[in-house]
Amino acid sequence: MLTNLYTSIMPIELSKEMKTVGLFYFMWIVLSYLAPHMYVYFCTPITIIGFLISPFIAAAPHCSALRWVIYEGGNMITSMWLGMGTYMAAKLLIRE
Repeated sequence: MLTNLYTSIMPIELSKEMKTVGLFYFMWIVLSYLAPHMYVYFCTPITIIGFLISPFIAAAPHCSALRWVIYEGGNMITSMWLGMGTYMAAKLLIRE
């Protein structure tokens, strides 16, 4: 019963590679959402003390890692949209 419901909702079976790519991009989306919030909380607290110590904390390894995730996450999501757009355009233009 449940299998029939799933196949009626999702008639296309995804290959293992497509599932892996989907999981990869989903993880980048989650990271690119969480990293800015974590950066504000851990590296630039919204207090007077946070303001005073932010030049010292900004060079800390965890803050550098969060900045890298923010930057690369944005690039990865942009690449994802470009790849999906190219794939869709190719499917529309090259019909079998």
